[in-house]
Amino acid sequence: MTRLAFASIELATTNLDGAAGFVLPDEVQPAPALTTLLTSDVAATTAAAIAAGARLYVDPIDKPWGQTVAYVVGPSSLLIEIATSMDAR
Repeated sequence: MTRLAFASIELATTNLDGAAGFVLPDEVQPAPALTTLLTSDVAATTAAAIAAGARLYVDPIDKPWGQTVAYVVGPSSLLIEIATSMDAR
């Protein structure tokens, strides 16, 4: 089971303001970083991420190599790939 939590921009600012390299995110473009969450149910995990505050970036799609992937952007503009494991093929 995949669990996903987001920190608000206000919390990040409170915790990280003044830290070297900390910048507020841009609401249009995702951050230049990606994290991948592996799950057996991409559609359900994507829906849960959206319910938790993410916005849909790319709908779930089945790739030719057998993996299912979707992309959401978290409230802090982090691009999150939600995917089935390549081992699950």
